[in-house]
Amino acid sequence: MGRILWALEASGQADNTIIVFTSDHGDMMGSHTLLAKGVLYEEAVRIPMLLRAPFRGIRRGRIEQPISQIDLVPTLLELMGKKPDGPLQGQSLLPLLHGGRLREEHVYVQWPNPRSQAVISPEGWKLAAFESGNSLLFNLAEDPLEMRNLYYRGEAAAELRKLHARLEEWRKRVKL
Repeated sequence: MGRILWALEASGQADNTIIVFTSDHGDMMGSHTLLAKGVLYEEAVRIPMLLRAPFRGIRRGRIEQPISQIDLVPTLLELMGKKPDGPLQGQSLLPLLHGGRLREEHVYVQWPNPRSQAVISPEGWKLAAFESGNSLLFNLAEDPLEMRNLYYRGEAAAELRKLHARLEEWRKRVKL
């Protein structure tokens, strides 16, 4: 990374270049006694994303709410002043950098094998639904380490219904 950034500086192109640093997934590294990546715990799905586009005059900022990588292409297109050739599932993140909101603030995650999907609300609720039926529900604001599964407890029944409905709407929208 250092060499790439140095080459951009040396060539005079650093201020004309969009730089994105991210990852496709995290790793459990022993959390929840797991090592693999194909799970929906935060260690596997929460990843860094740094974006730099100095020519757009965007000040340094931090987006606190969960966002999705599916929003990266629409964001990059908008930064370059381009329109998509067709419909995109994602949305540009630039409104968040200017104090605005996104049209869809829930984040959806899918692992194809085994089939599992998650929805994370802007308020910090996370539902992980598995084809096997052993699902998870966490209030990330109160339980960031995901130690207390609320899925089978009545205390979060209303939130669970809302998240299941959101997940079903998303499945229909993306044809899953």
